[in-house]
Amino acid sequence: ADLLLRHFDRARDSGNVDAIVELSLRIGSLYDESRRDAAIDVYRSALEWAPQHVGLLRALVQALGHDGDLRELADTMQALLKVESGADAARLALELFSTWTTLGELEQAQQALELGLRASPEDAVLRDRLEGFYAKHEMWRPLAQLLEREADSMGATPQAVARLKNAASMYREGLKDLEGSAAVLRKALAIDPGDLSLLAELARNLASAGQHEVAITDVTGLLDRHPEADTGRVQLLKVRAELRLATQMLGGALSDLEEAYAIDPDPCRT
Repeated sequence: ADLLLRHFDRARDSGNVDAIVELSLRIGSLYDESRRDAAIDVYRSALEWAPQHVGLLRALVQALGHDGDLRELADTMQALLKVESGADAARLALELFSTWTTLGELEQAQQALELGLRASPEDAVLRDRLEGFYAKHEMWRPLAQLLEREADSMGATPQAVARLKNAASMYREGLKDLEGSAAVLRKALAIDPGDLSLLAELARNLASAGQHEVAITDVTGLLDRHPEADTGRVQLLKVRAELRLATQMLGGALSDLEEAYAIDPDPCRT
């Protein structure tokens, strides 16, 4: 180890990063538990030259353990998490979240979960932990954005629509962001244009935000894609008629109701 340490010093003098990394890892493995503090010093020194080297960061995390400086351990784990991937990143993120929580650093704890999920987006445990963290601390915008990203990754599925509905509710109820809620509902309607509950919610959001004309345009687009003379078209015509009535577009509202009545008189009597 002493011989390698002399080579290590020469490698630093010459700026040979590859040699610095290789020698530091060999020296640290030789020191092991008998000279743990010396191994830690070598790893720290090497990381000044290669701050993102996965092997060095892992070695320093292992050497620091949990009976040393907890903050230095957390900082090193955070640096490692930024370059880890897959299952290793998920495991590390959960451990780091616990460490930062113990230290009372909630912002760092949140970042640990976010970094972990970015590195391992399929990890359900990590995703649930982050959702729970956002909900507990009433962080509605990042929670809604997380649900949107999940929906995007699910494709055109009922699960994606459910996620988008939840996100829309958070924008509307938690953030009073009616435009944000409307944008998410449009995404859901693109997946399932026949879901009239989505349409009604979208129309209410836009109307509450004073955007009746935008709501009318959205419903018109859905009608253009739904030419079938069925119950779905009747409901769309009724929604557009209500929006037109609210903006005193009486002729258009009457035309919509007459067309709907011709398809199915019963829902149009009131």
